[in-house]
Amino acid sequence: MSVRLAGLLRAINVGGRKLAMADLRRVAAQIGLTDPETLLASGNVIFGTTLAASAAGQALSTAIHADLGLRTEVLVRSGLEIAAVVAANPFPEEARAGPGCLYLWFPKGAGA
Repeated sequence: MSVRLAGLLRAINVGGRKLAMADLRRVAAQIGLTDPETLLASGNVIFGTTLAASAAGQALSTAIHADLGLRTEVLVRSGLEIAAVVAANPFPEEARAGPGCLYLWFPKGAGA
């Protein structure tokens, strides 16, 4: 069964590490991730897959390096995992007042 997951690429489009979102979508589709979608130049991609989250992240990281020559880690989370973190936000007032100024960060090794 296919599920929708979010791939969060580390250190993309900062410090000279450029990756066009069209290239990210293309590479994701080439390795069989379905209906890849990106937002702005975020380095984040949502896709469908039958792979486990860790396998999807490794496959995408490997494909980005092979196709584009860019090494980057890809952390993959489900919508439920992201929703749980958002629901546990310790700053709900600030999130309502300035949603564009609140960031979600997953440290390496945390979660799935």
